[in-house]
Amino acid sequence: MIALSILKNIIFLFCFFYKTIIFFLFFFFLLIFLSPLLQICLYQTQSTQPNTTNTSLV
Repeated sequence: MIALSILKNIIFLFCFFYKTIIFFLFFFFLLIFLSPLLQICLYQTQSTQPNTTNTSLV
């Protein structure tokens, strides 16, 4: 019975934070997929500037 109540609380919390969890997962995957493009853009903007010290970030 204690495990059942804990499970009910977990399900209630999951349903309560459902949209927040989905939003953070979506943001996380978007960050993973867009990080190479952001690095390319940062590399291009840094390469146009004379100071190119932080281009070794992979």
